[in-house]
Amino acid sequence: MVTTCAVKGCRNRADPAVKRGFFLFPKIRTRECRRTEEFSRRRRETWIARLDRKDWTPSQQSRVCSDHFVQGKPAGLFDTNNPDWAPSLKLAGESAQKRKASPTAACVRSSRSCKRERRRMTAAESLLGLSRDIPEPANDAEAKADPETSGDLAAEMEAVKVPNGIISPLEQTEERPVCDSTVKVEETERPTSESVTSTTSPMPSEQDPSTVQCANTSPTCFKHECQNLERKNIKRKGLMKEDVTSEDSFKDNDSKVTYYTGLPSFKILMVVFNFVKLYIHETGLVGLNKFQMLILTLIRLRLNQSLEDLGHRFHVSQATASQVFLRIIHTLYISLQGFVVWPDREELRKTMPVTFRQQFGCKLAVVVDCFEMSIERPSDLLARAQTWSRHKHHNTVKYLIATAPQGSILFISSAWGGRASDKYVTTNSGLLDKLLPGDLVLASRGFEIAENAGLMCAEVNIPCSTEGKPNPMIHEIEITIAPVRMHAERIIGLTSCARSKFAILSSTIPVTLLHSDTGDKPVIDKIVSVCCALTNICESPVPFN
Repeated sequence: MVTTCAVKGCRNRADPAVKRGFFLFPKIRTRECRRTEEFSRRRRETWIARLDRKDWTPSQQSRVCSDHFVQGKPAGLFDTNNPDWAPSLKLAGESAQKRKASPTAACVRSSRSCKRERRRMTAAESLLGLSRDIPEPANDAEAKADPETSGDLAAEMEAVKVPNGIISPLEQTEERPVCDSTVKVEETERPTSESVTSTTSPMPSEQDPSTVQCANTSPTCFKHECQNLERKNIKRKGLMKEDVTSEDSFKDNDSKVTYYTGLPSFKILMVVFNFVKLYIHETGLVGLNKFQMLILTLIRLRLNQSLEDLGHRFHVSQATASQVFLRIIHTLYISLQGFVVWPDREELRKTMPVTFRQQFGCKLAVVVDCFEMSIERPSDLLARAQTWSRHKHHNTVKYLIATAPQGSILFISSAWGGRASDKYVTTNSGLLDKLLPGDLVLASRGFEIAENAGLMCAEVNIPCSTEGKPNPMIHEIEITIAPVRMHAERIIGLTSCARSKFAILSSTIPVTLLHSDTGDKPVIDKIVSVCCALTNICESPVPFN
């Protein structure tokens, strides 16, 4: 397809023999900040207006050649004073005299405009610094009676060029003059440039018609203006502190920390943040600091908020929120792996509750259980069959979790399809390889792994059924297991505790989180591992006594 210029009357085409560039129309960048979206929208409208073509809308292939730019290419998005911010040369409807105008003149005008803008910014900053050093007079008489203060103020004002709009002129009054100094605004050589000069002599009666006088200006005018600016600044800082995403909003508010992150206190939150912040890479494109990136991830784990909602909370796009979540989940998975470990036998015995020690001695190693998470229905028929759960009547993934008698999570398997039985998952998850001879495994019904555990010289204890047994025997069994039942249910309930603490584990998981294109672990495995690690950081629900 031949590339042509969209300017009316321009017959330039792409030719390898001629060095000429063709530039696409600027797109409206909606996935970045509001300022970028506003500038890109205004720039696109300006380009279309410069071409002056009726009932025409640029397509994705519409281009403008380099002949219509002063420097041969468009300027940056935020360089609005540059003549190349939009096409400006050889446009349709221009007069012959304007077409012959030198491009150098446009560059000179752009340079002058930039200098004026810099002078205005410098003057505003100087005025703000000057106002903080100006004492406010107690009354008008004191201000009039102190000529030295008036003279010093005039000398300082003489060195500062004040932009238009900073000093508001006051009407001349003969009853109560505020100060003897007068301010005279004169025009410079450039019609658009203004400066402010201060004199201690009275204003002459005859004035040049090109000058504007501003008499009887009080020093408090500067102070009031700066106080207004400072109040606005303080108000904005207050709004930032009230933001849920800032670090200050979580200080001294443990209930808020628990609600949004699941961690017990702000101190624990900062311990986790300081532990992982070295591995978090902060980029300017995201627009969030390291603490906000961590909070975004924890809020999604804790409350299962949608990415669109998180984007509005943190003032980023939905795509950016998704990118941050996946990046921080991987960072937490790598950093917090040490919080889910299988300890030595001696450490297990030291932390075993007294009730378990009285019932099982020092043989009890772990308590095992499986839990399932609902997923979206896969489109692949084989995956749909492998994840169908007869128990849940839904497509699920299954995890095997092993917990210490004290309540810490020691082992978490990879995701298995909901069709797999508890016995199959336990046998193939690698849990049996961690057992030592003489270990006792406490499991619920359905874990028929006694033969497999026997290969490791370990023992499996499954609660026996009282169905079909006489009442005296039932009473003896209840007396035997009653002291242990409460603690066993608490430990087995740790899976539901983690699921209640982190709502994402109780939600329907998207299929996109079940696979990994890089050959790494699926995202859902990382999410479950991070949730288990954060659960271990919290206090155990099982008492030691």
